[in-house]
Amino acid sequence: MRLPTIAALVLACCGTAAAERAAPLPGPLTASPVLAVTDCLAGNITATATYSGWWSGNESYARLLPAAAPGCACTVGISVTTAHMLLYLEPGADITVQARLLTAVGEPVCLAPGTTLAMSVPRRIRGITSPGVFDVAVPCDFVCAEAGQDYFLAIDFVSGVAPGLALIGGGAGHACTTWNDWGGGWVDLVGSMGFLHDLTMWADLDCCFQTIPAERGAWGGIKAIYR
Repeated sequence: MRLPTIAALVLACCGTAAAERAAPLPGPLTASPVLAVTDCLAGNITATATYSGWWSGNESYARLLPAAAPGCACTVGISVTTAHMLLYLEPGADITVQARLLTAVGEPVCLAPGTTLAMSVPRRIRGITSPGVFDVAVPCDFVCAEAGQDYFLAIDFVSGVAPGLALIGGGAGHACTTWNDWGGGWVDLVGSMGFLHDLTMWADLDCCFQTIPAERGAWGGIKAIYR
């Protein structure tokens, strides 16, 4: 069950936050990365463009995980096993990221990230020896979420520095699909900021059979352990 509509609140937050940044022009990705993907996933695995000069540090990105996941036949529940986000990284990058599963709130025509349902252990990314596109994969140990519902996958940049970091996107851009929160609330990168592509983010999923309804509250605990 989705939370009550907060579309007006979301729009108010986005209007304030969006004024602080201007969307960069995407640059071509010189070579499409070869990705190891599973049959059961949700999100965007297309990678054709880079967005440099946007990322600034401690911020979060969220991607809609629609109820109908291609390749999945889960009838009871789904469990996120790994969260993925493609990034262009250069030597000197030292960042800590974590993944979260969020509710989807608002009107069905424009869902937005809601409350946190589960959170991963933070993962530290460093030791980059040459520049390139990297699949930042965050292992998840999330409980079973109800199948047939919309969710959001979030990647939080907890701390660190990354000279030259660029976001990766691909395919057509869809409003209300890829969101960014840099401190003033969630902002729709395509619908409000003019990004031409959805960011390349996806979740590997498994079917599960003992779900915990979202209305019972947050799932799991927050583990402040760095790998």
